[in-house]
Amino acid sequence: MFCNHQVLPMMEVKLRDSPQRLRMSVRLIRGICHPVRIRVLAFLLEHGTLSVKDLQLATGLGQSNVSQHLKKLQAAGLIGMEKVGSFNHYRISHPGIKTLLEQAAHCVEAMPEYGNTGLNRRPVPK
Repeated sequence: MFCNHQVLPMMEVKLRDSPQRLRMSVRLIRGICHPVRIRVLAFLLEHGTLSVKDLQLATGLGQSNVSQHLKKLQAAGLIGMEKVGSFNHYRISHPGIKTLLEQAAHCVEAMPEYGNTGLNRRPVPK
């Protein structure tokens, strides 16, 4: 069990058995490892498709900053983009992204800093 929650069936796949799967997992995790990118993903999950301007208004950030985060999310394969007129519209590229963010939230809630001391802290295998 991870984070005191039931492990999803897809988690039964062992990353260490596939170097390619491990590299892809690292790319995905690096893609979301910033609070702004997690917020952008949450807005896209909630609204479906949004323009850069929509995301600027939602995050309170400037166009350049939002665009940089969108490029990183795109490079990680987390979002897709389509041109609508002269505007770029972004959307979540895979339904599993919602599950990934939900599982991360469950893990955070189970952490001692969040008030739950039942988290099983084992050393990370090498």
